[in-house]
Amino acid sequence: MRQIQGYVSIGYPFGYLWALTFFHSETFVKKAKSTKAKLFIIGTQDNYTGLENFQNKIAEFPEPKELHVVNGADHFFFGMEDDLCLLVKKWLAMVNSR
Repeated sequence: MRQIQGYVSIGYPFGYLWALTFFHSETFVKKAKSTKAKLFIIGTQDNYTGLENFQNKIAEFPEPKELHVVNGADHFFFGMEDDLCLLVKKWLAMVNSR
């Protein structure tokens, strides 16, 4: 049986728009506080979560974690989907090789 190796968060809406997650933020925070590998990705043009707010929230979570800030990406990564998928794919390969 395969166990969970880590978690990926793409543009999670920390801040007042967390309500868009239909109040699943407690579940997210519980997973983010785990000691599993975590990848957090946000775009510099994300209009749902400010970059500073996102970085401050990520700082609260334990290692191992990685934060990738994608220059020019909006919340939905329009036009950058291939780059986003490649980033996640590389991270997953790295985590699975441990």
